[in-house]
Amino acid sequence: MANISFNGLSGYITSLERMARESGEITKKALYEGVNVTANEVRTAIEALPTDEKWGTPEKPAKGIKEGQKQALLDGFGVSRFREADEMIAALAGFSGYSTYKTAKYPEGQPLAIIARVAESGTSFSKKTPFMAKAVRRAKPQAEAKMKEIFENEIENIMRE
Repeated sequence: MANISFNGLSGYITSLERMARESGEITKKALYEGVNVTANEVRTAIEALPTDEKWGTPEKPAKGIKEGQKQALLDGFGVSRFREADEMIAALAGFSGYSTYKTAKYPEGQPLAIIARVAESGTSFSKKTPFMAKAVRRAKPQAEAKMKEIFENEIENIMRE
């Protein structure tokens, strides 16, 4: 927890005004670090996904996605730019792009978001491997701790100056 001490009311008011001016940048810095912690955990989960080069059937579902699909998920996973609206700052982590697996339905390649959803939830021909939900749950305490650390350090720096 940040310790704050002041010499007089004017120092207190000056520090509060500076904090108000810099709060958006402090929030972005903390959010960026928290999203990175989560994204790294998701990348680790993608790397651990099981693969199966056979196409599954309802009687014998595939044990995982194809190795090429897994690599495409790793290549297409990223974090969005910050979005600011109505005093809210957000960043999203997800998949963008297509794999090299072309089908009649997806002649340009399978969308990575669909591959991720198939891995996460499974289908009648593929077993589920809930990697995203588990990775986000696993990363949450570390991401929150990192964000709290950034906020406290930045507030202490402002109060010292």
